[in-house]
Amino acid sequence: QTVSESRGLVGISDSLSQCLCTLGEDFFFDIVALDHASNGRPLTITTVFLFRKFDLHRSLDINMEKLQRFLSEVESGYRVHGENSYHNNLHAADVVQRTATIMSQTVAQQGLNSKLCIMAALLAAAVHDLQHPGTNNAFQIATSNHLALQFNDRQVLENYSLVVAFGILQNPEFDFMEKLTDEQKCEVRTIVIEMVLATDISFHFEVLGKFKARWTSQDQFDEVAALSSQSSALILRMVLKMADLGHCTLRSEQHLFWTTCLQEEFFKQGDVEKDRGLPVSIFCDRTKPGTLNGKNQMGFLDVIVIPLFAAFGQIFGGLSPALAQLNVNRNYWASMADQVVPFTELDTQRENLILLNKSAVHLSVVNCSEAES
Repeated sequence: QTVSESRGLVGISDSLSQCLCTLGEDFFFDIVALDHASNGRPLTITTVFLFRKFDLHRSLDINMEKLQRFLSEVESGYRVHGENSYHNNLHAADVVQRTATIMSQTVAQQGLNSKLCIMAALLAAAVHDLQHPGTNNAFQIATSNHLALQFNDRQVLENYSLVVAFGILQNPEFDFMEKLTDEQKCEVRTIVIEMVLATDISFHFEVLGKFKARWTSQDQFDEVAALSSQSSALILRMVLKMADLGHCTLRSEQHLFWTTCLQEEFFKQGDVEKDRGLPVSIFCDRTKPGTLNGKNQMGFLDVIVIPLFAAFGQIFGGLSPALAQLNVNRNYWASMADQVVPFTELDTQRENLILLNKSAVHLSVVNCSEAES
């Protein structure tokens, strides 16, 4: 029914409708396939579909035509600096779909006190890297970029994406929330800002620490009858952080695709840093191991990704498939601990990884539950 309702508005073809069947429900959703089926409009298609799936258009009286125009403008904004290898509209669409999946497949949705929170979460996911220049915050600061000056070296790119997104919404042509009250709009803005700022990796341990201090067990969450807006915001910050890093929980061949894209973007930054005589940032030097290095990936998974998903899964459940796949991917990188995957061998590696995933079916429900706990 959601596909049928969306068909006329965003031009969904029969082939595309098949891609949308599990959107917002599947931890392993193939966003690249949707990109191909949507003629390069994955962000617009994904977000419009999910607004209908969560019934936001009816419950919040959303102007869907203006939403589509807004998302088209945002999708174009992801290309304003050219085609980034990683931080692009495809990544944004992937994060939107995973945000929806985490909310729908875990009991976290019970902790969100309104449809407004769900809409804010999808909006934050859609704009979180808007107009990303393909270089990181440290680069903006080191080069005294105008953005670093504008935001006083504080969460430069996150703040910039927010300014651009809310600037677009100021145009009546794109104001899909025109029927909301001023109070509701203020609540949405507050949630979106908090969520996007939380994606700054330099604040990772602070956000995770606050979450773990708030909830220590599933029982504690079950006992909470009604969560405060502050608690809802904390849940949503975690949801977007997991969605942003969630390619690590995809099937291994998909995970390798995204890791390859990230390495190429990092290397391009390193090339610019060398040209300018700047110190080359970590993982950005083409002459040294990057994100396709087994040890580097194991470290990232062990220190950042696995503890993040494990902490959330312990409280809200529902992450067994993602945690089990994290384990599969970690095993792959462990097998590559002293190696770097050459670009020339990526196609072969993807074929091998498809076989690796098939051989991992022995991961039983019990194994998944143990991983989650």
